[in-house]
Amino acid sequence: MARLTITSAQLQSDGRTVLIGCQTRNTAQYKLVVKNATDTADNIINELHDQAFFCVAPKLISAISTSETNIRLEFDLVMDPISLETKEHYTFGGLGQTVAPITVEEANQVSDTVVDLTISGEMRTGPNLYTVIVNSVKSLTGGVINSLYDEYVFDGMGTGPQLMYINSINNTTIELVFSEELNPQTARIPSNYLIIET
Repeated sequence: MARLTITSAQLQSDGRTVLIGCQTRNTAQYKLVVKNATDTADNIINELHDQAFFCVAPKLISAISTSETNIRLEFDLVMDPISLETKEHYTFGGLGQTVAPITVEEANQVSDTVVDLTISGEMRTGPNLYTVIVNSVKSLTGGVINSLYDEYVFDGMGTGPQLMYINSINNTTIELVFSEELNPQTARIPSNYLIIET
């Protein structure tokens, strides 16, 4: 098992966040283990909570149809522009229905993490589900897309906003990010949301 060289550890102003500098990583999954760290009362880190797994490969975090001929994809890392704009890296499938083949005519980078795909073929409007499959796309640091997160199911056109991802800020605050702007009248109603323990 190869180990990465840690080059720096910088405690941030919040006193709880540490930025770790290390040698260049590839697409493997890693385990980070913390040893001998203490809190301000000199209590040593709890062995039950001194390690975590992480992966440096990019993940596809959303796919949204923005028109009959356009699909917008978003990744969680800054992506390599050449890789992102290679149309052969994207394929489509339908779920529970027969659809005409959807092919990518163009892939245009919108930002560091977003690409717009111009498509041809039949994409039906309404509640029809499609799958986009991404392969060989790389992050700016060279990590190839994580095979656990290289597909995304999305609706056909005209089905309203989509919940793209959730970020737990702390034990009392959760950030929700949607595919489009929400109506403030409906977004601010607490009863429009439900959290269930699983």
